[in-house]
Amino acid sequence: MRSEGLFSRYRLELVVVGLAIVVLIAGFWVTQANRHGDVAATGTTNAPPATSTLAAAPAITVLPGTTAFSLDTVEVGGKITTVAAEKTVELPMTAGQDLAMGGWAVDVRAAKAAAGVSATVDGTQSFAGAYGIARSDVGTVLKNPAFAPSGFTILIPAAALTPGKHRISLDILSANRSGYYRIPDKVDVTVK
Repeated sequence: MRSEGLFSRYRLELVVVGLAIVVLIAGFWVTQANRHGDVAATGTTNAPPATSTLAAAPAITVLPGTTAFSLDTVEVGGKITTVAAEKTVELPMTAGQDLAMGGWAVDVRAAKAAAGVSATVDGTQSFAGAYGIARSDVGTVLKNPAFAPSGFTILIPAAALTPGKHRISLDILSANRSGYYRIPDKVDVTVK
């Protein structure tokens, strides 16, 4: 029994490391596409379809209601916290640490994957996530294969999380990029 538990823990750690590598590679592609001017007027990139960016656009409005999503995990300092069932997550953290979040989001009204996800710190600083990560489980559970590329990860750098209390909220860009859904779930962090 002990060896099975140990095996499961290591298998989970390998999955997490694998996802982190995918996110790093996806982030590199998006960064390179943006550096070389490969972002078209529509906001899409020439990067592989597994990623997209959420460009700041003042004309985009908040859409009424919400859509289907899940904030699954928050990672700080190598510690992963599962948060899928929580509406507000409170986490202590040490200054100098990045915060990473992961989950999935779709545009139910459009019956498609969303166009992107971003996180906003204290209502002022916005950080685009890597969006379009394969989540076949989402397509299966929601009975729509178009929802499969709906996974996201967002990295909030330590510089954005100065000592004190911060509220992090999520915004999901609609599939047609006409607006975004403001998600009621929050992550509250206290940086010491």
